[in-house]
Amino acid sequence: MNSILMRRLLRFMPLCVGLLMVIEIVIINQYAGSGSAIRSVDASIVSLKQENNLLEQRVASASSYLTIAVKAKEAGFVEPVKNQYLTIASSEPPVALYNPQ
Repeated sequence: MNSILMRRLLRFMPLCVGLLMVIEIVIINQYAGSGSAIRSVDASIVSLKQENNLLEQRVASASSYLTIAVKAKEAGFVEPVKNQYLTIASSEPPVALYNPQ
């Protein structure tokens, strides 16, 4: 009886090995496909980082003093000829500075 069992096992052994090989190939193909997807995501991350850097440079240049000065002149702003002050109170100095000795 032991020899009959061994013969049956030997008959099914190649079938089991073949089935395991097919399973291994399927799993490896799935991992290979996910690897290309990961590379694609990595490439898009690099592209978005470069675009972010360009946008940061544009924002920095748009808010620089020279750019603002040029846009102010284009809008009609001019440099004041002399300093101008707006006083709301009377001509007397503030109470803390007023010393009538």
